[in-house]
Amino acid sequence: MTGALIREALPADAERIVAIHAAAVRGLRGRDPYGDAEIEAWSQIRSPDDLRELMATRRFVVADGSDGLLAYAVLDPEAATLRSVYVHPRAQGRGLGRRLVQDALAAAQKAGITHLELDAAPTSVSFYEGLGFAVLGDSEHRFRCGTRMTCVRMAQDLGGGPGE
Repeated sequence: MTGALIREALPADAERIVAIHAAAVRGLRGRDPYGDAEIEAWSQIRSPDDLRELMATRRFVVADGSDGLLAYAVLDPEAATLRSVYVHPRAQGRGLGRRLVQDALAAAQKAGITHLELDAAPTSVSFYEGLGFAVLGDSEHRFRCGTRMTCVRMAQDLGGGPGE
């Protein structure tokens, strides 16, 4: 899958981003520590219209393969936070998530961000550690419906501060 193009998302990609998110999250059903209520709440991403609005302030990138969009990531430069990295189940294990995170790290550095944080699902901690992120501690994500999910807060120092 190395042939997938990593590119900035277009407003027309919003519907497919919603579908990738739902498929990736629902693919975790039955894996600890996720219960059905958490999976269902987590799979309900914002609407395509909401995503199009967020594209004005956040950097959305997609992995575009020969058979369409396969993955996406969202960098929030204002909050110095990597908000999302999701790969469709049919494309997992092909390095797309890694490529999207590397793209986000490069974009963050270019934007002058010296410290990037994220909330990781417990099952993805080792993935992010392999990309240079360190565990800060437990955190909690509260979905719009009120359901809560335990996460792991992680960070990476990107350098580029004064004197570097």
